[in-house]
Amino acid sequence: MNKKNLFKGLCVGLFTLASLVSCSSDDSKTEVTTDVPVTTDTPSTDTPTTDTPTTDTPTTDTPGPSESNMRVIVAVFDNNGNALNVQDADGNTTKDYVMAGSGYQHRVLIEDFTGAWCGWCPRVSHSIETLETENNDKIVAVALHNGDKLAFSKQGVLGNSLWEKFGVPTNQRGYPFAVINREVEWQAVNGNNMNLNQVLSKAAASSNIGIKITSNLESTSGSVNVSFKFAASYTSELKYVVYIVQDGIVLAQENYTTNYGGAGKKPNFIHNSVAKATTGDIFGVVIPSDQTSTGNEFNTGQLNITYKNF
Repeated sequence: MNKKNLFKGLCVGLFTLASLVSCSSDDSKTEVTTDVPVTTDTPSTDTPTTDTPTTDTPTTDTPGPSESNMRVIVAVFDNNGNALNVQDADGNTTKDYVMAGSGYQHRVLIEDFTGAWCGWCPRVSHSIETLETENNDKIVAVALHNGDKLAFSKQGVLGNSLWEKFGVPTNQRGYPFAVINREVEWQAVNGNNMNLNQVLSKAAASSNIGIKITSNLESTSGSVNVSFKFAASYTSELKYVVYIVQDGIVLAQENYTTNYGGAGKKPNFIHNSVAKATTGDIFGVVIPSDQTSTGNEFNTGQLNITYKNF
């Protein structure tokens, strides 16, 4: 059983290095501003507001670094940068290929750009929790933090690239922001909920690409070995990304939604699927084209990685 289901809560948002981004209560975007706004009012669930990143320190009951609450997430992408399949595995285990139908288990990748300062982002984390409860075999989520103690260094370049890919003008790049398979932006249905059907519509009965994961993870470093097996041939370039993530991290979270007991800062909010590092380029490492034919198995070899000690 996946250990991340022992934990609750995950919130999503993004704060760029060059500017502060605002959170909106619906799927519309609000302007990026270079000035730090000051407000003394608590936002309602339907009033957009600008969130200022803070440097909250994890509370004293934050779990220490533990190999038992780390996982490995592996996604494989086509030559357009869209995820074809994704799989996760608990740290320090081997997860073999999961068979399904005529091929392998297919799951949808959700990448969540987040910060503990973003008050509207809990609508995304709450929606992910709902999907995990009802359809965990169909999704894998990653939280990419910035502007807080869990910041992930590569989220900025990835987020900007995806905005460009989706054709989002600079002055409309507001938050919450989450993407499905790096193919489309995940839309909200209201201030408290995301469109779950938009994610589930991307799920397939099976995938032509299987993913096997073995890892040896310690508190700040480890190694991962990944194999891919193909039930069909691919002539165009494929790439893979390997994330190390951690579950069960306690850090105060701003919340303007009605989720998690209602609006108000949540001092003991539990963040899951928090990205710690990737083993290579955030946009992926190439799988040689002569290795992607039907029936072939490609192995990455040992991938060494270092990461933060949360």
